[in-house]
Amino acid sequence: FNEVNDEIAFTDQVVEQFLFGVGSHHAGMLPAHKAFVEVLFRGNFMKVVFATETLSAGINMPARTTVVCALAKRGGGGSMNLLETSNLLQMAGRAGRRGMDTDGTCVIVATPFESHDVAATILTNPIKPITSQFRPSYSLAVNLISSGQGKLDVAKQLVSKSFANWEKRRMENELVYASEREGVTDVLTLSRIHI
Repeated sequence: FNEVNDEIAFTDQVVEQFLFGVGSHHAGMLPAHKAFVEVLFRGNFMKVVFATETLSAGINMPARTTVVCALAKRGGGGSMNLLETSNLLQMAGRAGRRGMDTDGTCVIVATPFESHDVAATILTNPIKPITSQFRPSYSLAVNLISSGQGKLDVAKQLVSKSFANWEKRRMENELVYASEREGVTDVLTLSRIHI
């Protein structure tokens, strides 16, 4: 990697850690470095990865044991916020992945600030529904049209496949169902009933 990518080469200290089978994975790393760590881990060349919750989202990196060292993370304005239930479950879910491993263990380390009661509360809280953060912008429109080589139908097709669009269709279907069930045709009344 270092020979081919001398402009983003790993330091000697990081290479030494890799040789011992230890690495890290976090949002502050270059994407190429994160991808390299993922390849080493999946290839079973790395036994320990110190990671933030970025490792738990959307990356196929099953582990035998997951250790969660803190139940809070920094938020806006320097605040500390407890992890969401879904985030903690996603992190714990790295261990013992179905179809890949028969066993898995998640260890949650107690700290002076977070007791076993806090862990139990997070684990038993209801999971908040996932909502789309998709916000169309001018640059997105330009990029979509560009990726479709100027054809608007390609851009429309890509947007129609978004989670935000799926959410919108689901909400519309629920409103139609509610209107049929309640016998209401006024959209404002219907939306109040639904909410």
